[in-house]
Amino acid sequence: MTTLPTSGSTALRLTLWAKLVLFTSVIVVLTCSAQGWFFIKEQAAVVTNGLIDNGVVLARHLAAGNRYSILVSDSARIREQIAGLLTIPHVAYVVVRGSDGRLLGADGTGNWHRLFADQHGTDLLPPPSDPLPNLGEPAVRPIRFDQSGPRFVESVPSLLGRIPGLVLSPLGAEVGYFDIALPVLSLSAAYDDDPALSLTLKETPDLSAKGGGLSKTRLGTVQIGLSDAHALTLLRALVFQVLSLTGLTIALGTVGVFYLARRISAPIKLLTAAASRLEAGDYSVHATPASSDEIGDLTHTFNNMVRSIERHERALQELNQTLETRIQGRTAELEQANRQLQELNHLKTALVSSASHELRTPITAMAVHLSNLLDGVSGSITPRQGETLQRIQDNTERLRRMVDDLLDLSRLQGRRAPFSPAPVQLNQIIQDALVAFLRDRTQKKVSLQLDLSQSLDSVWGDGDRLRQVFANLIHNAIKFSSPGGDIRVTAEGSRVGVTVCVADSGCGIPSEEMDRIFLPFYRCSNGTHARGAGLGLSIVKELVDLHGGAVRVESAVGKGSRFFVDLPLTARA
Repeated sequence: MTTLPTSGSTALRLTLWAKLVLFTSVIVVLTCSAQGWFFIKEQAAVVTNGLIDNGVVLARHLAAGNRYSILVSDSARIREQIAGLLTIPHVAYVVVRGSDGRLLGADGTGNWHRLFADQHGTDLLPPPSDPLPNLGEPAVRPIRFDQSGPRFVESVPSLLGRIPGLVLSPLGAEVGYFDIALPVLSLSAAYDDDPALSLTLKETPDLSAKGGGLSKTRLGTVQIGLSDAHALTLLRALVFQVLSLTGLTIALGTVGVFYLARRISAPIKLLTAAASRLEAGDYSVHATPASSDEIGDLTHTFNNMVRSIERHERALQELNQTLETRIQGRTAELEQANRQLQELNHLKTALVSSASHELRTPITAMAVHLSNLLDGVSGSITPRQGETLQRIQDNTERLRRMVDDLLDLSRLQGRRAPFSPAPVQLNQIIQDALVAFLRDRTQKKVSLQLDLSQSLDSVWGDGDRLRQVFANLIHNAIKFSSPGGDIRVTAEGSRVGVTVCVADSGCGIPSEEMDRIFLPFYRCSNGTHARGAGLGLSIVKELVDLHGGAVRVESAVGKGSRFFVDLPLTARA
């Protein structure tokens, strides 16, 4: 039977539909966002590199077309070139300096034009202080123009960091600039046909002449500032296009996820409802397949299972009715047999009790006459006659004990035996039981050890019945012990009772017969040489149970047996 979730767990439990929607939506959003971000990142790098490459091309063109003007400090020619470059939309300013750092020309658009109107404005745009790592390669530096004027930014030239401003600001991100500085070089081989230029160049020592290669001379530096406003406009449009496409993809993916989750969870809910009805015992339930996929196969399997359970339930009901009828018949037969057994048991007990009681009188009379004959009351007898009469007396005594045991057992089983419990001293009872077997112990040459604690508490019981218990146990120990064997009787006390142990070194009891030795008339298979009716241990168990105690045994074949009797200190219900 299924266990319904509690109200506390239901509030925190996520359904399969919610898990599927949540998990798949997170995957779609993360995937689309990551792809959009990487695309924007790549496009920002492309736009940045394209803007810088365009500036480098313009700087190289300006440097190559004005080598002579820079060399001869032709400021007019240089200003004409600068004015031509400023007509390009994304060129913000142009600065040209000579080899000694002297300004040869500078102009710009907007704020840069007002800055260069001051003769010292170009001092805010110094060329790179460190020598260029590779002579002839441009140096690119980001610039911001604020109220205090232009300032270089210590960051990698890129438009990627401007994207948040493009998205969050309605007016767009702040316009930035890229300062591209390029050295103007002169190769001596390129000016060998010009005597004046060759003479001027030769005044500077050619440090590379020894190598035999072409020497490079730095004639000056050109700086071109490129505005990223146009690039930001393009990038802003690109970002919004990517965001729109990503949002549309996420929306379509989410709608698809909701549809797919509904297609998956709806049949499962129907199956759950059908299973609940089936659990309630409604075998007419039928689930309609919603698709032909695995869930549809599951629905068909569920319907087949319901039909199979219904068939088995009908078969079980029929079998149950048949079994009830048969059980009722068998119960009536068992009750009748039990009544007959009880009647037979009562008859057996009554017969054994009556027969035992009736046999005691003739046996007693026979024992008295045999004793008189042996004593010579009726006249003298020959020695041979005396031996015969002695054997008859011994067997008569055995018969008397057997009849007494039968009578005691029948009374105990019928709960008709006299029982007068009172606090008794167990030490004295055990010693009294041992005295009765001194002759038998002496004849069989069996050693007897007695270990009784003098501080034993008194137990609750019938003294005569307890003497009978220990007399039977000691008698069995002597009977089953071989000549020269050892018998040990010990007693130990505890908080709740006293345990008495009677141990012998006899033949022992087979393990498969341990649970049957307390049955009436049962004799062990390895103890057939000993005489007896097999009633002693049955009487012991009945008497110990009557005292509210317990009897148990430990034994091993060939090593003897130990019988334990547990007796309570106080009366038990």
